[in-house]
Amino acid sequence: MEHLAASAPADRDTQDALRREVDRAKRAVFTILPPSVFFVVAAAVDDSCNWDRFPALVEDFLSGLEGSRIAVTDDLALQLLPASAFGEAFRPADVLLGSASEALRGLALGQRNVLRGYLAATSTSLRTNDNLRPRFPHALRE
Repeated sequence: MEHLAASAPADRDTQDALRREVDRAKRAVFTILPPSVFFVVAAAVDDSCNWDRFPALVEDFLSGLEGSRIAVTDDLALQLLPASAFGEAFRPADVLLGSASEALRGLALGQRNVLRGYLAATSTSLRTNDNLRPRFPHALRE
């Protein structure tokens, strides 16, 4: 783009050409980077698996899994992240999501798979917690 700007005359056609090139570059970047909701779900995973910082949130998550008899490593576990885990993951201008499944709908399959793997890895500390395993045997099974 600098080449276009430096070698073209400063007229209206040049400005339009530069604007089109900038728009094309933005589209290219946006196809590579995941949408912001991906990072919101990742933050919710972090919070929902952080026993030291958010024990009530972790218990809420594990209780939901336990009641459904779903292991934290199951593909469905990501959909059961508590809605309260999304409360602090947003900036004030963002739209508030009501559930994890709502957030996941906006993601590509590959992005959802990355988040499932991230949940499985992040939840290792919960699955090895000797105080939690007896209380949530189904949720924390291997």
